[in-house]
Amino acid sequence: MTNPIINVDLDTLNKRMKLSGFNKIAAQNPNWSREEINILRNLYPDNPSKELTLFINRSEQAIRHKAAKLGITKSESFLKSCESGRFRPAPLKSKFIKRLLNIFGYKC
Repeated sequence: MTNPIINVDLDTLNKRMKLSGFNKIAAQNPNWSREEINILRNLYPDNPSKELTLFINRSEQAIRHKAAKLGITKSESFLKSCESGRFRPAPLKSKFIKRLLNIFGYKC
């Protein structure tokens, strides 16, 4: 199927976009299915958006946007975790401090 505006078929356009760093065409599937929304509601609060792209064939930006539109937010426990990517600890020089952090399960 050729796009009349740019005179390129969708397969060629997808290949060019992948080579340019884009991996999804937003207009390809603008409507979210009920299944996608259920997955989003269940997994978004406690998982990184990047991981959700494995379950929902959408970009991270689309996932974050839809979650915001539906009022779904990250859980407080996720936001406090290292997995959220919000915290970057200073380099630890003391072996004692490193051991203490390991004992208490701090994994960042």
